[in-house]
Amino acid sequence: MELKYEYTRKYKYKLLADYTQYCPDLALVNYQFATEFEGACRVWLKCVNGYVTIYEGYAWDGCTLAPDCNENMIACLYHDALRQCVTNDPDCPFNREASDNVFHKLMIETKFKFAYLYYKAVSGPSGWVFSKLCSIFKKSKEKVC
Repeated sequence: MELKYEYTRKYKYKLLADYTQYCPDLALVNYQFATEFEGACRVWLKCVNGYVTIYEGYAWDGCTLAPDCNENMIACLYHDALRQCVTNDPDCPFNREASDNVFHKLMIETKFKFAYLYYKAVSGPSGWVFSKLCSIFKKSKEKVC
């Protein structure tokens, strides 16, 4: 399945078609993430027994503090979407570690040669510090519905 997206000004990328990926780390998870968008409740992500679908229109910023490329684009999309769930939904059934593991495994699947380095950047101390600073200075405007 090909990842279809476009470059945008507000965010970096916007998904042009639904994309589904099997994520073994989420095999026991059944979950849906929705936020208020343009006055309505919009589902952005759905996970059913490890099959995670991110829906058309979802926007993300690529790999934060690192270059984006074809081999890491799917991993960056999934990492951003899963971390958004963890950050904004107190009832999210998975944690940051699971989203970081999905990120790492998707980069390995696409044979991205810097997979371990990127994984360590988001899962290690620097990733935790960056996330904490973002949570302090950039309060989410998203309202889960």
